[in-house]
Amino acid sequence: MLLPIRIITRRKKHLNERAMSLVEILIALIIGATAFFPIIKLFQEGIKDSIHSSSWTQAREVAKNNIDIVLALPFGNITRGDNLITDKNSAALFPRVEKIKGVDYKVSCKVHDLVPLCSIYTSNRSGGGVTNHYCISSKLKGITVTVKWQGVGRELDYSLVTFKSDLTEGTKSDIWQWGFPQYH
Repeated sequence: MLLPIRIITRRKKHLNERAMSLVEILIALIIGATAFFPIIKLFQEGIKDSIHSSSWTQAREVAKNNIDIVLALPFGNITRGDNLITDKNSAALFPRVEKIKGVDYKVSCKVHDLVPLCSIYTSNRSGGGVTNHYCISSKLKGITVTVKWQGVGRELDYSLVTFKSDLTEGTKSDIWQWGFPQYH
C-alpha cells in the first residue's frame, strides 16, 4: 500500500510584505516627535519651577538666619536706620552677600524705633489697687531683614520682620505717664 507523501512547502513572503517603507518610517517619526516635544517642555518647566522654589526656600533660610544673628546682639548694637547693626567688635554686619548653590543672596537690614509702647498696669499699694497708664519709648525696635537675588529673568526679594525689646529698667525719660487720671 502506498502512503501519500505530503510535501510541505512554505510560501515565501515577499520583502515588501514585511518591511516598512520609508514614508511609513517618516510618518511614525513625525507622530513621535509631535508627542515627544510637549513632554520635554513639561520636564523643562518642572525643573525651572523646582529651581525657583529652591531659591525661595534658600532666601527664607538666609533671612531667618540673619534675623537670628540680629536678635542675638545686645539691644544697644541695633541702631535705627539702614544696615547700621554692628557686632561686638563694632564691625558692620550688613549689607552682606551670601552665596548658596551659585546664587548670590544680598542681605540688608532696616531698623525702626517703634514708639511709644503703651500699656496699663495695676499696682497694689496699701491694700488698694491703683491703675497706671504708661508708655515706654526707645525700648522696642522693629527689624526687617530683606534678601534679594536674581531669579529667572528678574530680581526677587524676600523680607522677614521681627521685633526686639529692651526690658531692662529705664530712666524717667524712657518711661512717662499718660495724662489720664488714675483709677482706684
